[in-house]
Amino acid sequence: MSDLLSSAGSAAGKIGRYFTVVSALPSVVFVCYLFLLVKTGALSGRPSWSGVVDLAPSDLLTVSLVSFVVALASHPLQFGLVQFFEGYWGTSAPARWFALVRMNHHRRRFLQMDTRLATGLNAIRAADLGPSLAVATPTTIADLIESDEFSRAVNAYPDDLRWFLPTRLGNVLRRYETAVGVPYGIGILEAAPRLAMVGQPREVSYVEDQRVQLDLAVRTSFLGAVATLLTVFFMWRHGPWLLLGLVPYLLSYVAYRGSIVIAHEYGTSLAVLVDLNRFELYDRLRIRQPDSTDDEIANNEQLMKAFRLHANVDITYAPWKGTVPETPANAAEEPTTD
Repeated sequence: MSDLLSSAGSAAGKIGRYFTVVSALPSVVFVCYLFLLVKTGALSGRPSWSGVVDLAPSDLLTVSLVSFVVALASHPLQFGLVQFFEGYWGTSAPARWFALVRMNHHRRRFLQMDTRLATGLNAIRAADLGPSLAVATPTTIADLIESDEFSRAVNAYPDDLRWFLPTRLGNVLRRYETAVGVPYGIGILEAAPRLAMVGQPREVSYVEDQRVQLDLAVRTSFLGAVATLLTVFFMWRHGPWLLLGLVPYLLSYVAYRGSIVIAHEYGTSLAVLVDLNRFELYDRLRIRQPDSTDDEIANNEQLMKAFRLHANVDITYAPWKGTVPETPANAAEEPTTD
């Protein structure tokens, strides 16, 4: 019972930490900024900072209650918010048109960078630098730097143009969704929840920490964008006061760019989870351990079908190594002796 209570307390702690970091803290900052806009008096007349510094205890209570309500109401929407930032915008005609425009933009960008990368690599090979850069010309060094940058940018996209999404964040996440586990025949979307159940605490914690950071960056970017729009709504009649909107706008932009960086680390953490824990998953499922990579891929093809709830799967199980549980029937049998 003590172990059960300890596990329940640990789970509650993780949920509380996630809610505090991802929902509560950004909501407090957002509501405080909204409260600042209201206290300037911009809606009723000429804005002034004098009303901002004049705070009453009831104001603090109002900010606290509104922050809690915003955090509580927006918390269940986090998954949908990340999907929106990835570029899943629905099936309406305007959404499909805009998504297609953005996907074509990213396809063109990828093809241009891939061509530049190939050109740079060919130039570097033609220079024949050998083991040292001492004989490299400034042009060759520039080619090396550009090749590194273009290689990094190209690796932020999926391997197949058909899998491209409308946003940079969506393309980074799609890259790892379609690449992690592929060498073993594992689909990460299907296997990740199972691997999280059997994985070592350090690897699972690594994934969870990166996911929290990703969700925090997305939430911050979204609330920053909303705060920018609210600033325009409050200050559009007051000239230079519109510059106040640059603060939440820059916060939103930096947070979004940060989410792209974190998405790479999140994808890497999923790759680590698969690499180090897939054999634990096979053991828990009582599946025969593979003899080779080809054998593992063949087994996982059927296993992924089972994870997708398909019928007619053919999985080879390992011999049972456990002990037969004692039952009243076999407990009553006495060994016979001659």
